[in-house]
Amino acid sequence: MLKIEINGQEQEFSFGIKFIREVDKAKEGQNNGLTFGVGLQYYLASFIQDQNPLALEEILLAANHAAGGKLTTSKLDKFFDEEADYEKVTSDVMDQLEKGKFTSQKVAVLSAQMAAAKAKAEANN
Repeated sequence: MLKIEINGQEQEFSFGIKFIREVDKAKEGQNNGLTFGVGLQYYLASFIQDQNPLALEEILLAANHAAGGKLTTSKLDKFFDEEADYEKVTSDVMDQLEKGKFTSQKVAVLSAQMAAAKAKAEANN
């Protein structure tokens, strides 16, 4: 469990199975008329490959709600705008995702894809 002080209050973040459920609800996909959650894949890719701060926020919201918290987007926006050590938060979240029972393999695959793409780009230059 990750703990971060946000706007003067300690918030807890859980990256277990409830996190997967929460983050998948944040983004939906459709295939053959069926709607399903794709948030985990979408936000992990956006966070890891693009360093997208909005993806980090979605991951934090899902992890906080999975831990029983009530954190909101506006509170996170204020936190990042006014007080956060963005690099530390990013590093802490990445650490949790790399070690997570349900996220470690996905993170490893995305990281390997990024490394391969970087190596290919460098080889072409």
